[in-house]
Amino acid sequence: AFAPQVRGKLTVLGVENRGRDSAALLIEGKKILKDYDYFCFCHDRMANGHSYSFGLYAERMLWENTLSSTAYIETILAQFEKDPLLGIMTVPIPVDSTTQGYEHNNWADACERTQQVLDQLSVREKAVETSAALTVGNGFWARTCALEKLFAYPWTRELFGEEPLDKKGAELNCAVERCYAFVAQDAGYYTQTVMTTKYAEIMTNALTNYIQMHPVFREGNGRIGVKRALKILVKNLHGFGGRLFRRVRGKWKR
Repeated sequence: AFAPQVRGKLTVLGVENRGRDSAALLIEGKKILKDYDYFCFCHDRMANGHSYSFGLYAERMLWENTLSSTAYIETILAQFEKDPLLGIMTVPIPVDSTTQGYEHNNWADACERTQQVLDQLSVREKAVETSAALTVGNGFWARTCALEKLFAYPWTRELFGEEPLDKKGAELNCAVERCYAFVAQDAGYYTQTVMTTKYAEIMTNALTNYIQMHPVFREGNGRIGVKRALKILVKNLHGFGGRLFRRVRGKWKR
């Protein structure tokens, strides 16, 4: 069924149902990835802990911003070829009608566990809870050598929680998906966000609405106001989405 899209090059691997997407990448996936300069990682999504609609939306966001079209993929690959210091292009943090994920720092109580993983990998970078986690969602493109330390570690299925996963059992999965940028930075590469124009429009509207409605950003009583809040957001956006937003807003520069 997938032959027209993958031009006949398709490998299906059966894996043990433990560790979900993270274990599949780190154990079986790395055996294939060693033969490639770049790779894309994406997965389906369950709605555990969220509404069913948010689960579906997050899954769509992962796929749209990694494998939207042939032209989109070619643009991403060209960006890697153009910039030898680019290590990871990650999907943005999911945004829904409640802008879930932006009011907090996206660590999901996994900062300490992430640091433990980084220590195990001998990564010098530090996970800081006061700064937002950059790679969340486990959907990204990467330069394979940028994650060499991650793939070199002797991962086993027994390190991951058994199904059905509870919060304790999912700790390693949450830590792994938040450690990619740190591993890449340790190897001398940077991480940026990638998104389609369509999703950039959705994200811009959602964040604008969030700023307008949230009391922290309203004028008066020492609050920063909508215009300044938007300026701060634009300054901190990464990658293609950030550049697109700057072109749309024109007067604001890097």
